[in-house]
Amino acid sequence: MAQKDGPSDDLLVERTLAGDKSAYAILVARYQDRLCAVASAVLRDRATAQDVVQDAFLQAYVNLAGFQRKSQFYTWLYRITLNLAIGAARRAKRGGTVTVPNSDLQSLPSRSDSPEDRQQREESIQAVRQAIDKLPPEHREVIILREIDDASYEEIAERTGVPLGTVRSRLYRARAMLRQILLRRKDDIG
Repeated sequence: MAQKDGPSDDLLVERTLAGDKSAYAILVARYQDRLCAVASAVLRDRATAQDVVQDAFLQAYVNLAGFQRKSQFYTWLYRITLNLAIGAARRAKRGGTVTVPNSDLQSLPSRSDSPEDRQQREESIQAVRQAIDKLPPEHREVIILREIDDASYEEIAERTGVPLGTVRSRLYRARAMLRQILLRRKDDIG
C-alpha cells in the first residue's frame, strides 16, 4: 500500500533492489507498527510479535528480487508476517501458551472507572480473546484483519487471496460463531 507522503512502495522496492538500503528502512518504518499489531493479535505477546515482524522484514529483504508485484508490497509483506506469526503460535502452543495481554484489544481505563468496571472490562476482553482462539484459522484471520488491522473487505480479499464474496461470508460466519461462543460462555457463567 503506497503512502501519500513520500515515495511509493514500488519506487522504494526498486531503489532497494538497486542497493539503496535507506529505501528499505523507509518501508520498515512505514509498516512496522501495523504488522506488529497483526502479529500481536495472533500471538498475544508483543515481544514475540516484534521478533516475528523483524524476521518477516529480513525474509522479505532477502527475497525481494523474487517479489513478482502481483500484489502490493504491503500485502506480500503482510502474508509473510502472518505465516511467521501462525508458525510461532503453533510452536508456542506445543511448548506452552503465551499469556501476555494484548494491548491492541483493550483501551486504557479512564480515571472514572471503578475497580469493578475495570475488572469487568478485563474479563470481557479475555472472553473475546478466548472466543477468537476457538475460531477456525480462516475465520480467525478475517476477524483479525477486519477488527484489529482495520482492513477493508477488498484489502482482506487481496491479502488472503480469496474472493470478496468469500471474505464477506467468512466474516459473517466468524461473527456468528463468536456470538455463539460468547453466549454459551455467558450461559455457563450465570
